[in-house]
Amino acid sequence: MGYTTVGEFHERFTQDEEFPNWYHWRSPRPVFRDSVVRYSVCRDGQCYALTDEEIDRDDDIEVTAYCENGNGFGSFHEKSWNYLQEHAARVEHELRRKIWSYCVKNYNAFLKYVEVDDPDWEEIKSALVWEHESALDPQIELWGIDLIDDGLDDTGFIVFDFYVGWDEEHGMSVIMHKERVLAAGGGGEFLNCGVGLISAIKYSQQFNFDEGDLRIDG
Repeated sequence: MGYTTVGEFHERFTQDEEFPNWYHWRSPRPVFRDSVVRYSVCRDGQCYALTDEEIDRDDDIEVTAYCENGNGFGSFHEKSWNYLQEHAARVEHELRRKIWSYCVKNYNAFLKYVEVDDPDWEEIKSALVWEHESALDPQIELWGIDLIDDGLDDTGFIVFDFYVGWDEEHGMSVIMHKERVLAAGGGGEFLNCGVGLISAIKYSQQFNFDEGDLRIDG
């Protein structure tokens, strides 16, 4: 889906019946089109592999426009979405960089506890090259994108929501400005913050800031 006009963009969304400041739309994935959770490798040493029959992956994802910062449903959302469409490869590259750092940390913790003769681990170990970023794709799945009515340079922040094999309960969310990563955390961590969103990002950056991320000062 390419660049849109104001009318085209708004017409895609349906207002949430319970939360009138939320607007929803189903869209094809603009990034991570082929990634799907096939392997679960957890910090506690547990792991398993899914068969093709066990994998349940929707073709489309949920795109939600949030209007919680007083700017309404409008240009902040549209500009961030159009930027994503025009620069999808750059955005995905930076998302991979950030998520890969989480994957590596999890894998190193996993190795301390896994039983070496675990049959699932034998399968997973031989299927992936753990030293290479390609090991990320069968451990993550993009399921949602959140467009925020606040941001920088008149462009709204955008949140990418993932299922991840190393934390099925919480998942993972990454918030970005254009193609720059701001912060990452558990699923939904940067939603429903309202005017406190910037403070939430700054707090997260105190504990998890990687080279290449965009720091918010002030």
